[in-house]
Amino acid sequence: MDNDLEAYVAGPDPDNIVEAIAVVLGMLTRVESGADDMHIYKSRDGVLIVTPSEDGYYSFYLRGCSLWKSHVEFGRFLSQTINRKVRCDPTHTFPDINPYSDTFLEIDNGNESFVDWVSSEDCTPGAPLPNTSTNWTR
Repeated sequence: MDNDLEAYVAGPDPDNIVEAIAVVLGMLTRVESGADDMHIYKSRDGVLIVTPSEDGYYSFYLRGCSLWKSHVEFGRFLSQTINRKVRCDPTHTFPDINPYSDTFLEIDNGNESFVDWVSSEDCTPGAPLPNTSTNWTR
């Protein structure tokens, strides 16, 4: 079981997601706001770090939390609770996925698929973006 969990949530505003997490973790107290819009919150069950990530997603990183057993469990909770597209590392739940690959589990409206997540910043300028979805559904 991981005590450090991360999921990436699509969307412009992370505040309602922080509120949804607080319902489960208990009161979240913002202890720091750092560079690049990073916000750090403490609760009785861990530390939540929220930062902007790739392609319009926000990273929600929970440190020292034992309420969810894996990144996938945390991602499923977020997707179900806030009804937004979520991506997370599938390797602990799906051991056939290479942990060094760009493959993420994408959870959207109850549907799950694996996507190869290559950020637009990793692509050659002017080149077409790769088809990032492999759509391996389960």
